[in-house]
Amino acid sequence: MPIEQHPIPQDVAGYKFRLIGDMTLKQFIWLAGGIILGLFIYQLPLPFFFKYPLAAIAVGLGAGIAFVPIEGRAMDKWLIAFIKSIYSPTQYVWSKQSEDPEYFKDPEYSHGTRGTKITPQPTATPAPIIPMTPITPPKPVEIPKPATPEAKPVSQPLPVVTPKPIEITPPAPAPKPVAPAGQLPIPFTPTAPNTLVGMTLTPDSKILPGCLIEIKSGGLSVRATKSNQLGQFLFAKPLENSTYQIVTEKAGYQFDTYSLNLTGQIVKPLRLQAKP
Repeated sequence: MPIEQHPIPQDVAGYKFRLIGDMTLKQFIWLAGGIILGLFIYQLPLPFFFKYPLAAIAVGLGAGIAFVPIEGRAMDKWLIAFIKSIYSPTQYVWSKQSEDPEYFKDPEYSHGTRGTKITPQPTATPAPIIPMTPITPPKPVEIPKPATPEAKPVSQPLPVVTPKPIEITPPAPAPKPVAPAGQLPIPFTPTAPNTLVGMTLTPDSKILPGCLIEIKSGGLSVRATKSNQLGQFLFAKPLENSTYQIVTEKAGYQFDTYSLNLTGQIVKPLRLQAKP
């Protein structure tokens, strides 16, 4: 029976390079640009009541564009949309064209009366009329009727046949896989290193199917799969050398979290048994 694999989705397209903590490279450029512009204004030979406010506005604008979104959109997009709306026309005026259309520029037409030149068409010669010959309808053909056999009287009554009821036997249900008494269907030891296989069991060492097995490293989920009807699970792709935590979940059962250190060796089948 194939083992179900459940790949963990990752946000690959929405990844952004972070320079310092949660600060992206774009935010750093806007902040650095605002600070540099503020320093440049501060060095100008201007009166202090012009220089200090302008420098503060430059630094604040750079920080606002970098870290202060408005309704889920960055401030630079709002500024660009505001500038476009200022310089975009708000009124449209229709102007009548002084030139005549192309079909009035033809010399065959009159510009004073806007008349249309009508060219007479030659009269076609009518075709000669051919007298039609009347068509004689065909004579109907008589079709002989088939002879109807005469019904003969029956001297003896026919026997009445009673149909027998048909017995429908429902199909037998498919047998569920049952482990032999005293034995468990332990999977074979894998041949590739760092490949994990095993079984999920109840507290009384019986098969427990449908358990979710998750492998974590450093608090992040790396792999996940589900045990089949025989309680078996398999991670087909080998893991890298590291220390992993194995977490098992099943409604109504509790499991211990196991720590496993992989060093490129063959790992024997794991036995994940629920706590009593």
